[in-house]
Amino acid sequence: MINKYIFLKLVLLLAVLDAFSIWFLIFFYITGIDVVFLVNVNFIIMLTVFACFMVFSINLSLISLLFYLILVVSILKLFIFSVDTNTIGLKHFLSYFIGVILPIVVFNLTSSFRAQDRKFVLSECQKFAYRYAWIALPGLIVYSILYFIGKISYFGLGANLHYIYPFFKDFNTFRVTFIFFVFILISGKRAVLLNFIAQNAVVFGSKVIRKPVYGFLVIFALVLGIISLNKYSSFFDRFDIYFELDFSDAYDLSVAFGGRFEEAIGILTYFREHPGQILFGSPPGAYYEWIVEVSNYQASKNYSHVAPLGFLFRYGIVFTLMIYSCFIYLLVKFWSNKNPLFIVYIGVLSSSFFGANLFIDPTSWLFIGLLYALSKKSPKF
Repeated sequence: MINKYIFLKLVLLLAVLDAFSIWFLIFFYITGIDVVFLVNVNFIIMLTVFACFMVFSINLSLISLLFYLILVVSILKLFIFSVDTNTIGLKHFLSYFIGVILPIVVFNLTSSFRAQDRKFVLSECQKFAYRYAWIALPGLIVYSILYFIGKISYFGLGANLHYIYPFFKDFNTFRVTFIFFVFILISGKRAVLLNFIAQNAVVFGSKVIRKPVYGFLVIFALVLGIISLNKYSSFFDRFDIYFELDFSDAYDLSVAFGGRFEEAIGILTYFREHPGQILFGSPPGAYYEWIVEVSNYQASKNYSHVAPLGFLFRYGIVFTLMIYSCFIYLLVKFWSNKNPLFIVYIGVLSSSFFGANLFIDPTSWLFIGLLYALSKKSPKF
């Protein structure tokens, strides 16, 4: 029998390589030599490892069956709708099928785990977190130093800290939370901060129910800290645009939402032109036009940095509702639970509204799959 434990160890070890993306970006900013594409290598290898496990062992779950159904319907759409066969269409065709195969092969591995594997899974995830931290956190320090001495002009370096924060021992204590908060501040990335806030809102919410005085003190300290940061630093200047947003101004929208608002417009325009596809999504190879007026930029896309919009474009409203029903199930199942996998899940779900992780990142689906697998008659953490 194929050893699922060895495969999990291997994919988590490969997932650590994502931390090197910070160093690749620093190298690019300093030298101008683009090596950032190397970060995709580990995702490709991870996908291959997941596929290899599937060759030897097939495991099904309700959520994996949903994506099998999406795959079947996607193939049927090839015969129902016309497909663009030019070079751009081929790129989108491959991206489309990788996006639906990705959760299938990941869930095939995670579905092999049961509640009794909880201790092993959490132990391996903790090893992953510490390895990732040893690579990523020094990188954030170097990046912030280079920025503040003027060697790097862009303030904002993303790192998937929401993957590792909950696996640190006593992650919900003030000391650990404060340390990660500092690292996020010096990275200058708004999306990372929002993921971190979402995770701690869940942890804090469950504590407030049990300890209201503690909740009051934490809120007071948080408000005091935000006021101090706003007064003595420029960190929150990047959020000013949201308080002065003019929805009639294309520049405001582009700066505030990083092009995501234009993605929504592109997808809406596509479905206006192809109204029959909104139920089950566009066919493989299809794409919408992403037009950023302020920079006179136009490109073709078949995904979105806002996951619900991306799922809607590819799979339609029916499957999007089914996918998010699974996501909501996990939210309800583990709410107020101390399971670190659930806190990571909150970060994954939050980051999916700012990035394309659910369309390209096996690690995001890995944590979703592990949480779902261990939810089956799983004891309290």
